[in-house]
Amino acid sequence: MKSKNIAVTALTVAVLFILTAIILLIFNLIRGAGNSNHIVPLVSSSSQDSVLENTTAQTTVTTATTVTTVTTTVVTTTTNCDDLYTKQRGTIYDNGGNVLAQTIDGQRIISDNYSFMQGTINEIDADKSKGGKFTDLLRKSSYTDQQSTIGNNILLTLDAEKTRNIYNTLKGSSFEGAVVVQKPDGQIISMASTDESSNNCTGNYFIGSTAKMMISTSMLENNVPLDYADSGTITVEGFTFYNWDCDSEYSSPVNRSLTDAFAFSANTYFINAAISLGKDNVFATVNKYFSYNKQTEDGIGYVFPTDWGYMYQPDFNSTIENETKLAQFAIGLTCKLSPVYLASITNTIATGQMVQPYMLAGVTDPVNGETVAPGTASATVGEPVSANTKSALYAAMRQTALDDNLDGVSDNSGNYYTYYIKTGTADVTGTGEGENMWVTGFVTDGNQNPVLTVTMLVTNGHDLGYKFASALTGMYNQVMTEALS
Repeated sequence: MKSKNIAVTALTVAVLFILTAIILLIFNLIRGAGNSNHIVPLVSSSSQDSVLENTTAQTTVTTATTVTTVTTTVVTTTTNCDDLYTKQRGTIYDNGGNVLAQTIDGQRIISDNYSFMQGTINEIDADKSKGGKFTDLLRKSSYTDQQSTIGNNILLTLDAEKTRNIYNTLKGSSFEGAVVVQKPDGQIISMASTDESSNNCTGNYFIGSTAKMMISTSMLENNVPLDYADSGTITVEGFTFYNWDCDSEYSSPVNRSLTDAFAFSANTYFINAAISLGKDNVFATVNKYFSYNKQTEDGIGYVFPTDWGYMYQPDFNSTIENETKLAQFAIGLTCKLSPVYLASITNTIATGQMVQPYMLAGVTDPVNGETVAPGTASATVGEPVSANTKSALYAAMRQTALDDNLDGVSDNSGNYYTYYIKTGTADVTGTGEGENMWVTGFVTDGNQNPVLTVTMLVTNGHDLGYKFASALTGMYNQVMTEALS
């Protein structure tokens, strides 16, 4: 009996020894895998702080949303270094709780309901290697249930249904282009692109006479004379520029003020102003107030800050190499800018100070739906313009609206809003790009508080029989009505 007990004890010890060895082996294998160079860690504690350092609670979003079943389309199947996270990307929702993108069975899916936003959603959903800024939030595991294989969800300020209505408004009249809708604090409410596969709202285009908003600001901030005897033409370094209404000198000069020249969109007035100011003063103004070439990141050139990606800007100093180029800059035929950036320039005039465009409203846990990180806070990225400059630009943009038969617009509740706009036509047929036509502006309430900024680009206006962007204000009014709905 004693020997039998000894045998049982020895067997027990042996089993325990073997189990201990197995546990140690498994632990070492896991630790080794964690240190492997083939696994990219999601976010270190220090990099997590950097991702969220500028995200202070600003936007309140209802997260208790029932997600309905949607028809889906597979969008991404390619794997690169950014895909080697411990979590698959979470779901992207718009501000109404509608699913824009999600991961199903390991594949990234965009809802067929919002396939018209595919280019925009792909840009928001892009990996870091492609310039996306939300990857770490979508794949972060530190806050989520460890049993979940999906990363956090993100909620956006984008209104997908409003975007659909704007998209349909453009397409219904055969317009090609883009529309950006921005709130005064920088929230992007809509980015409607008629090219479903790409986001025209962040592409760069010649901006035509809308550039005169920047030249006007430079004139006002540098206290240069605002009255000008306009002969209809102006010659710079042997190159002659004309106003849109003539191909030779007027029979007698027309005396123009800033408001008159802005509403009439007199090329000669603003070219003369830019040459009088000089390249350095013009650049100092656009840099100071509009963040032009102000934000830089090593290795990628000049960018304008948004919270979802990088808005590339042309290098002003290398592009504006002589006075002829400066003259062309004054009328929007030198540097290409995006609709998002032009909307932010317009919004600067509306509010008096440039703010960063953003669309992150919050981050939630995929398991319990709790908010784990706030949305992006409204943040200024330029210095405020003077009260005199803001007042003068309001007067000029208001006169432009009235001259183009845009007094005001009502929302669904009957609230009336007043228009302030600038139009621009960039005749770039020599570059193979046709004509870019712009209407950009904002509306204010009864107390003259800005409510919404809307920038509209049409790239096929000439093909549809339009000669100047001022003829597109009827379409712009329809777009603004949808934006306010």
